[in-house]
Amino acid sequence: MRTVAALLIGTLIATAGVSLPSAADEASRPRPNVVILVLDACRVDKFGCYGFPRPTSPAVDAVAADPDATVFRRHYVQAGWTKPSTASLFTGTYAFQHGLLGGDDIALDESTAGPIMAAVLDGSFMTLAEGFHGAGYRTFGFFRSENIDARYGFGQGFESWEKPLRGGSDGTRSQQFLDRIAGLQGPFFAYLHLEGCHQPYRLSDRDREYMTTYAFPYNEKARAALGVDFTRADMRQRVPAGLVRLEEADLRFVNLLVEAKLRQVNDSSVKRLVAGLKRLGLYDSTLLVVTADHGDELLEHGGFSHGQKLWEVITHVPLVVKFPRGGRPAGLGTEVKAVTQSVDLLPSLFRLVGVPVPEGVAGADIFTAPPRGWAFSEAVGAWALVREKDKLLALGDRHLLFDLRRDPAEKSDVAPRAQPTVDALREHVDALRASLARFVRKPPQTQLLLDKETVEQLRNLGYVH
Repeated sequence: MRTVAALLIGTLIATAGVSLPSAADEASRPRPNVVILVLDACRVDKFGCYGFPRPTSPAVDAVAADPDATVFRRHYVQAGWTKPSTASLFTGTYAFQHGLLGGDDIALDESTAGPIMAAVLDGSFMTLAEGFHGAGYRTFGFFRSENIDARYGFGQGFESWEKPLRGGSDGTRSQQFLDRIAGLQGPFFAYLHLEGCHQPYRLSDRDREYMTTYAFPYNEKARAALGVDFTRADMRQRVPAGLVRLEEADLRFVNLLVEAKLRQVNDSSVKRLVAGLKRLGLYDSTLLVVTADHGDELLEHGGFSHGQKLWEVITHVPLVVKFPRGGRPAGLGTEVKAVTQSVDLLPSLFRLVGVPVPEGVAGADIFTAPPRGWAFSEAVGAWALVREKDKLLALGDRHLLFDLRRDPAEKSDVAPRAQPTVDALREHVDALRASLARFVRKPPQTQLLLDKETVEQLRNLGYVH
């Protein structure tokens, strides 16, 4: 009888290079435009199409309800913050393969900029943009987060990889994209990374109507005077450090802020993007992906924000895929309940447009085949494996096991009474690492001199302290 490890290694090797449809099939199939829209730090449990009862995401919900759309109910990212998560999305590889995992906080003097040593995405990995560009697609990228700047290798394969001028809004980025594709000839691949729901929650980021409709008695100014100021980016450090104590009303209010910020990006960006594609006559011929690079913890497990944690509120994210009209793959329904992961998108999109999947890709095609049903995420000194209902969270040498069906909030560790399950999931991870060991790359290091404007942008997102 073959062991779990042997079975897993055989499966991974067999799918390292995914077979493609015949040349005749590809020649007769029109190639769609492809747009990936990433809403930074937006929690899956705040979206209407995932069960949230308030109108936080009507434009996303409308995309999810499109007759050619599929909602992936249990989709996971490979890391808990933007840089490694995006690297996995772009390359279809795990963080242990590309190596861009640590360094989410930069400690610099408050008044000056300075040099840092930064890990760069290894150029030997084929990115989504490189694959599409090689297939004759025009490639454009618009982003907000300094963590995925071209200096870190994230511009590979893009004809343009643009960060807006200081103060540019998510709506501005969506409009830049629409201006770029107006009158464009030939298929295009575009990546839009918006600020989304990321802290801080400035006054200008809130949908006023939403705040008014769901307001409750809360003195924001008085609480800010006592240090509970959600417009400050450094709250993500101050709260876990115990410098600020949040009361029940504060948690209720910050959840309202997250919802109001999601509603604003929904109206200013997602709604504008979809309307623009329809106005240009491109919506029906475009494959639109709506997802997030991670979620955000709001004190559920003692943390506030995200980074090197792998709780469900951080790694479980939305994934809505709207296919071109009549182009949803046969056998794929309006929703997928099996576990999927971010690394699956590269092989799925490549196979759909006829781009060969490179060796070493960790994901699998989830558009034309049943998902594998598991997802692997990493942090510095930690990893998590979700397989069906079970989640094993490794924190150093300590292993926590959660039954997500009965305990989705991860409150009860059942590892002490389920050792065979713990052992099986640990064996799964060992086999996974072994199967991909030859595709591990040590990321190049480069010294970057951060100018004051860049430092200020990072500080505004809470990454500099």
